[in-house]
Amino acid sequence: MLLHPSPEPVWVIGPVSWDVVDAHRRHGGTALYVAQTCDSLQVIAHVLHTGGAEEAGSLFGRHQSHRVGSSTLTLRHDFATGRREQSLLEPAMHTLTPDDVPEDWPPPETLILGPLLPEDVDVVAFVDEFPEAQVG
Repeated sequence: MLLHPSPEPVWVIGPVSWDVVDAHRRHGGTALYVAQTCDSLQVIAHVLHTGGAEEAGSLFGRHQSHRVGSSTLTLRHDFATGRREQSLLEPAMHTLTPDDVPEDWPPPETLILGPLLPEDVDVVAFVDEFPEAQVG
């Protein structure tokens, strides 16, 4: 089977989160998971994200990443009832907008927007700013 990845450059916009399960914290979030998927498809992405603290850059390997804001969205995942229940422990405190994009990034051919909460990404602003991009 031949895969045809999204046209590059690919931009990924969304949070890196802390996921708390059974009192253990691990990185999660849309930006991280989409970047890992891009790795699997051998696509290099430009990742604009909130959160992840100082080590966030190392999470993205060969992708180019840019972190905005100082807080990390933190979610607790509880499976005690037999199904996943989520609760917000800390919001990201910054909505990603086109103004957060580094000036040296090339315009996106593919734009992957991944808010976990409505205020994580100004989806309409990105779609309006980059109307020629394929949006997911």
